[in-house]
Amino acid sequence: MALLLSATCVGYSSNFVKTARYGGRDRTSTHLSRNTRRLTKQLSALKFQPSLYSKSLKRRHLLVKGSVKSEKEAVIPNETEAQVGEEIDWSATIFPFLFPATGGLLFGYEIGATSGAIVSLTSSVTSGTTWYDLSPLASGLIVSGSLGGAMLASAIAVVYGDYLGRKKELVGGAALYTLGASLMAFAPSLPVLISGRLIYGLGIGFTMHGAPMYIAETAPTSVRGTLISLKEGFIVGGILLGYLVSSNFIGDVGGWRSMYGAAVVPAAALTVAMSTVPESPRWLPAGDFPAALPLEELCCPVA
Repeated sequence: MALLLSATCVGYSSNFVKTARYGGRDRTSTHLSRNTRRLTKQLSALKFQPSLYSKSLKRRHLLVKGSVKSEKEAVIPNETEAQVGEEIDWSATIFPFLFPATGGLLFGYEIGATSGAIVSLTSSVTSGTTWYDLSPLASGLIVSGSLGGAMLASAIAVVYGDYLGRKKELVGGAALYTLGASLMAFAPSLPVLISGRLIYGLGIGFTMHGAPMYIAETAPTSVRGTLISLKEGFIVGGILLGYLVSSNFIGDVGGWRSMYGAAVVPAAALTVAMSTVPESPRWLPAGDFPAALPLEELCCPVA
């Protein structure tokens, strides 16, 4: 009864909007039954989510490459059979989740590693530098430098994130991870170290903005929430990993360089890995396509 009432309300609301849109001219000839079908198909479309390497995603890439003549030939078809009990192709699901989640792991690693790095850096025995006697302000800049970069990148991503796309955000974030970690590991002076911290923080901001959306837009419906939550687990796991690595190098001369340098290889690998995966299928209509398509043309045309 409640569903029928909701469908009725949507039907009359749709007709009212149409009437207002056309300057008051009555275009309310659409029957309630058609509006009910429209509502049902739109609700079904909300459950649709192709796996990253599915045929639907490949069809969408055809338009970007110019291999089809029209948008309607390339858009994703309606797949109303995607239910909670759908069969999941894990071979096509794991990597689109694992790569963005690794960005979260590197975020957490930086938090854990810095706790040991600041102790190693400020020690006259293990610093290995002539500028180990840092003021509280300098120590604070080192610790908070990544957070400042993350705030700046987050502000940029809010404005330009949808324009760049999820994939470019993640590739750029991973590249910034690599550059920042390299500067921190080989920093010859305090300003270079702080600059490396800032750049690494930029990577955090872009990665943490793009990762949850990329996972949400590529994961199967039935495990979407689980995978997004698991990405947060990667952050916590990264913190633990940072503590473990820093405890291993805490007694070495220049051990703080090894703590930060340990992130270079996985960050570089993430840059390459994210470059090999397709763009999010949910972003493509609003990104690479000439214009965003209505829901009916995108996945559920109404007869």
